[in-house]
Amino acid sequence: MEQLNKPFLSSSDTERPVCPKCGKLHKGECLVGSGRCFRCKEMGHTTQKCPLSSNQGRVPGRIFSITKESANPDSLVISGNILFFEKKALTLIDTGATHSFMSEVFMHFLSFEPTIMTLHLNIVLPSGDEICPTSILKACPVQMSTRLLFADLIVILMVAFDVILGMDWLSAYHAMIDCVGKTVKF
Repeated sequence: MEQLNKPFLSSSDTERPVCPKCGKLHKGECLVGSGRCFRCKEMGHTTQKCPLSSNQGRVPGRIFSITKESANPDSLVISGNILFFEKKALTLIDTGATHSFMSEVFMHFLSFEPTIMTLHLNIVLPSGDEICPTSILKACPVQMSTRLLFADLIVILMVAFDVILGMDWLSAYHAMIDCVGKTVKF
């Protein structure tokens, strides 16, 4: 699959420096490996079990990789251009993601309106931060070689990828992933 060299960057991403400890974009002290909660900064629990969490009534989810740096091309990730609504989208196949996602920026290039989500999700990002997305694009056409498949894509802010296809989509289509050959078969 062909890869794009330029990720989309939002103004908030240019304001957050790359952390020398964890390699992620964030401000302030890096809490990775400190044993402290990323939400309240206290010791003894994780963000998911934080007493300040407002997770009541929310379904947990996660994304394994959201930036090109965390999806290092030398690692066993699969990314490339896939057609969504007949437009090329830089797509990451993420077996660590519970759901599938589309970048807010890429969504604005499409002539398809999102709907409000009825399910409340708490998505844990690789940084440990949580987001609660509210919009979803239902039954997006995905052109995989000669097959037309469909994906429900939750709309979030992302910088390096246009789309992340997670386990919800991969398992629905009985995808077989060849990590060495970096291919997906249906």
